Amino acid sequence: MNLISRGLFFLFLIVFLSVGLVASDPADTHSATVTAYFEDIAREILELNSFEELLKLEGFFIDGPQEQPVETVKQDPASVPATTPVASRVVSLLEPVRTFAATETVYVEYDGGPLPGGVEFRFEPGDPGMGLPDVIEFYKDGVLIDTLSGKTILSPIIALDTPTVECETAVFLFLTGDYATPMGAFYLTQTDRAIYTLTVAVDPGQVRNVVDIDGDGTKELRVLDDHMVKSLEVTELSEFTRFFKWTSSGWIVDKPGDFPGEYAALSLQNLEDVSVKSPRTPFVWSFAYHSYMAGVELAVIRETVSELVGEYSLDWLIEPVELVKAIDLNISDYAGYVMRKPSDSIIPNM
Repeated sequence: MNLISRGLFFLFLIVFLSVGLVASDPADTHSATVTAYFEDIAREILELNSFEELLKLEGFFIDGPQEQPVETVKQDPASVPATTPVASRVVSLLEPVRTFAATETVYVEYDGGPLPGGVEFRFEPGDPGMGLPDVIEFYKDGVLIDTLSGKTILSPIIALDTPTVECETAVFLFLTGDYATPMGAFYLTQTDRAIYTLTVAVDPGQVRNVVDIDGDGTKELRVLDDHMVKSLEVTELSEFTRFFKWTSSGWIVDKPGDFPGEYAALSLQNLEDVSVKSPRTPFVWSFAYHSYMAGVELAVIRETVSELVGEYSLDWLIEPVELVKAIDLNISDYAGYVMRKPSDSIIPNM
């Protein structure tokens, strides 16, 4: 091996050993096994003379020793212990947590033909290279009733007994092309009175989001408030959950205090996330938002945020007074949308 190659080889060796040492966390219960593994690999490498021999080393591309998975227990967010004065006071303010009803919504695949309510649709594929989105037009008895536009629109699924028994709702998931809220959902609901539509942002991890919170047989939709993240850049990494209720006028977004138990659970989880995750700022915003929706007074939220800012030295990132003011101003503006509709003549919830 020439001098340059030998120099590169030993430089690579130093980097490899350094990575191995960093990968071994002394706090890990399996650290002794991991450390011994890297030491064995290091001894073999020291006896090699070339890159070719290194690449032929058995197990070189294996990340680490194979170990049996450690069983973990997922902790209920609502049962997170209050370990700080801030957490203790927040827990005392929030309503007792109610879990979602055990009954799950049944979904079936769309098998062609008209959608619920006899609605027909026409799909026009987009052109990603030209930046043109997919477009779907919805017609009832030949009359255009709504239009959906998305970067990529997926095949629909049908939610049975939604929003009520013997009613059906077609769900079109689509990619928005937006960083903060990448997944959207379009709902087309048929009842014996009319056809209703709604377009919202949803959590990509919870796209089957039709729930029955109080178990009364009338469904709710768990969605994301994209108005906040679009109006305030600082909230792009935050998640703001909202629920839509079914009424005689169609899907209507909830108000602060409508579902205190669900928002209490979210608020407590956000509080836990502030203490254990990074960056902390997005979770402070989510905590304040969900606390407000749970029915906590703005003055109390401002005081609590001030304590969190002081506890975690976030004063250069968060101004509590401005944060609470922004939430108060924006939370009522959310009406359910993820993108501007293609035509101003189209009205949701027809």
